[in-house]
Amino acid sequence: MRMILKSLLLLAGLTSFFTINPLLAQPNKAAPDGEQFHPTRIIAKLKAGGKAGLQLTALKQQGLKVQSQFSLLPQVVVLDIEDQAQAKTAQALPPQARAKALREQIARLEATGLYEYCRAGLHPHHHRHAE
Repeated sequence: MRMILKSLLLLAGLTSFFTINPLLAQPNKAAPDGEQFHPTRIIAKLKAGGKAGLQLTALKQQGLKVQSQFSLLPQVVVLDIEDQAQAKTAQALPPQARAKALREQIARLEATGLYEYCRAGLHPHHHRHAE
């Protein structure tokens, strides 16, 4: 029974690694065509030992929310614009403007010093497969 449980845990860990790792390896830029990257979502890894309160305050100040979090990688979060009207406005921008806005948002997050890294989130079609 223990051997089966260990095998299942190993399988779950490997599956998680191979589905999440490509997300984390994305370059720190938004694709100009807007097809590969979601126009408003950012994948971020919280710094180890960071204070959750500071991180949440920084997100609120920038108008962001935690869209999703991965149970096997709790320090990795998917961030999105909190206000739905602002999110729709951002999604309606031309591709180059969306890419520029996303790069600027990533730069603001990185400037807080609370994140190990921030990357553009995958397009919703790709994101569904990673969850």
